Amino acid sequence: MKNITIKQELSEEEFQKIISFCESYSNNHNKNESITFCSEKTKEIIPADDAGILFFTLSKEHISLSSHDKNIIINASFEEESAILNACKLKQPLIINDASRSFLYNDKIDNFHNLRVKSILLVPIMDKSKTKNVIALIWAVIAKGNLNQYTQKDIDYIVIFSYFIRNLIETEALSIVNISSDTMDYKNAYEELIQKNKLEHTYFSSIIHDVRTPLNAVLGYLELLLMKESDINKQEYIEVALKSGEAMIALINDVLDISKISSGKMDIEKVTFSPFVEFSDIAKLFFNASRKKEIYFDCYFDPMLPIEIISDYYRIKQIVNNLLSNAIKFTPKGGEIKLSFLYIKEDDAIEVSVEDTGIGIAKEKQKAIFSPYTQEKNSTSREYGGTGLGLSISHQLVVLLGGKLEIESETGKGSRFFFKIPCNTITYKSLFDTKILKDKRISLFLSDIAIKKCNSTLKYIDNFASHYKTISDNKQSISDHIESFDTLIIMHQDAIIHEMEIARVLDAKKAVLVICDILLQEECRFSGNVKRLLFPILPNDLYETLIDLNQSEEAKKREKYSFEDDIERIRSKNLLALVVDDNPINLKLMRELLKNFGIATEIAQNGDSAIDIISQNNTIDLIFMDQNMPIMNGDEAIRIIRNEEKTKNLHTKIVIGLSGDASIDAKNTFIEAGADDVLTKPVHLSQIIKTILKYF
Repeated sequence: MKNITIKQELSEEEFQKIISFCESYSNNHNKNESITFCSEKTKEIIPADDAGILFFTLSKEHISLSSHDKNIIINASFEEESAILNACKLKQPLIINDASRSFLYNDKIDNFHNLRVKSILLVPIMDKSKTKNVIALIWAVIAKGNLNQYTQKDIDYIVIFSYFIRNLIETEALSIVNISSDTMDYKNAYEELIQKNKLEHTYFSSIIHDVRTPLNAVLGYLELLLMKESDINKQEYIEVALKSGEAMIALINDVLDISKISSGKMDIEKVTFSPFVEFSDIAKLFFNASRKKEIYFDCYFDPMLPIEIISDYYRIKQIVNNLLSNAIKFTPKGGEIKLSFLYIKEDDAIEVSVEDTGIGIAKEKQKAIFSPYTQEKNSTSREYGGTGLGLSISHQLVVLLGGKLEIESETGKGSRFFFKIPCNTITYKSLFDTKILKDKRISLFLSDIAIKKCNSTLKYIDNFASHYKTISDNKQSISDHIESFDTLIIMHQDAIIHEMEIARVLDAKKAVLVICDILLQEECRFSGNVKRLLFPILPNDLYETLIDLNQSEEAKKREKYSFEDDIERIRSKNLLALVVDDNPINLKLMRELLKNFGIATEIAQNGDSAIDIISQNNTIDLIFMDQNMPIMNGDEAIRIIRNEEKTKNLHTKIVIGLSGDASIDAKNTFIEAGADDVLTKPVHLSQIIKTILKYF
């Protein structure tokens, strides 16, 4: 695999050093030399295959832009459409991360060096007059083939840099005094930019909140109906409606992500997490989806993966979900899908691969497939559905994570999408202690059915068990091998066929692990030291189950809770909750949901009312707090509640924020105010249960 070079964002300190260096250079050289020098320095501040400073003049009908040495001259009608003209007219910075798809981009005007432009960043430079006239423009482009793209941080730096360039243009020579005052100018400009971005974000968030809020009620009530409905036909109708609502949410998220990526505002949040914990849900979800379509699904988690890695697990899951959704969509009945997570130790990287035996993609179409709203053929969206956003989002998210999404495909034979991103491991540690099972003898009974399905299982056992062997399905019976193993692993179909022999194994005080395609209620009910594992088999589940099977009887009394058990656990707590939301439908929904969990509720329609209720009742255990409300927002209310608890020594309540905005900033607003946790609308039953049990 080729080495991938992604330009790292500068730290504030590194950026200030470049500014200081430019100031020092400008004090010892003439204006033209200084501008040339600063143009080149732009490439050190942000990723750019080409960059320059263009001077701006405006007549009644035309706009002219030229470089300081007159090598570049652009003349355009004021009425023409282009990214450069748009930035100059609006006097606003502009990022376009997919120029070929943008209505603003004009190759004739915006691309005067005949590059294959992928991304473009433009920052107008205004004079100090009250009217803020545009006197120049910083222009930077990333060419196709370069994996970098522009972010909000790039705009932030270049806007500050533009104030230095403005002073350079307007002043023949910079004095030490001017440098000091100009530095304050940069800081003021930066603060103005931050405030402007906050206003834009607030406006955008309110729109998304208004979309997600009614969907939250729709999906919530459907889940309530599904819980109580026993009629199979009605259950099916409700499930279809739920899936349709979830598809709407997915589409909203995709459009939001494309918008954020295009404007350079997509956030990557690096946190420490376990790949086995965070990615196991993906395998289970898509195993079931594949089974319904009668597609064979194989999943492999490299046991050598570090116990913890540092990256954005939410975005990685989003990418893998997109790739697997496409694989299922384009793979016919009877086909195969393989998902693998491999650890590349020499690079401290995780390589994720999704391979299918679907329709494949023609070679000449493989580059275009990563562009937004693109599918291989016009007929593809009609036949298979979808918007063509998933691959474009995945491609650009992988870049932000420090990798490159690649494809190997052949028409009619299938596709393999794969990417490698850094794990950023601080200290390598494996999840599996091979010493624990080293003395345990494990045997696998492999019939023709089991050989293919247990391929990954064999690899896992090979990694953390020293003594294991396979028993073939031949004339020799399982009973003949009883003395050679402590634990037997067998597929449930084979266990049914060899039921009498399995009983003898258990009578001999041996352990049996039955691997099941589906959860069996009646079949294979054995007495003794027996456990069941459902496909897909994950190494952490297999490891823990084998340890459990080989523990003493006393150690095995660990209770496993079902969904209903969780609800009973919550009921036993006798909790009192306050639900705060300005939407009466959502208030009613939350009241009904919590009623099913045995939680008494009080309600408030804004933060101010919530504070009044809490001041009169100090027995409230749990608060669900919406954000955008009249009179007082959620974060304001939380700050006051936390302050009251501290100053008056009141009972500390668990506060769960409810937000229609899934961004990191929205979550941080709640957390900084004092919320314990944040859930994004629409909120599912399982999320509410999991969150309540987390704190109670």
